[in-house]
Amino acid sequence: MQEYLIFTGTVTQGLKGRDILRKKGIKADVRKVSGNEKGIGCGYAIVIKDNVRLAEEMLMQNGIKILKKTKKDI
Repeated sequence: MQEYLIFTGTVTQGLKGRDILRKKGIKADVRKVSGNEKGIGCGYAIVIKDNVRLAEEMLMQNGIKILKKTKKDI
């Protein structure tokens, strides 16, 4: 199984993004990530299991800045 991490700069952006996705029916959570996992310093990521392209599109349309996105086996 895989999950996708969409990295945001702040917890506020992460929570706002999570709420946007949930309202559209995409299951999403927010996770604090270390600098090693993120590759660009400590921060927060929105975690989803599917619909990553739709989620990314929705976040950008709502002003959520995406710093990076990765796929991770769980």
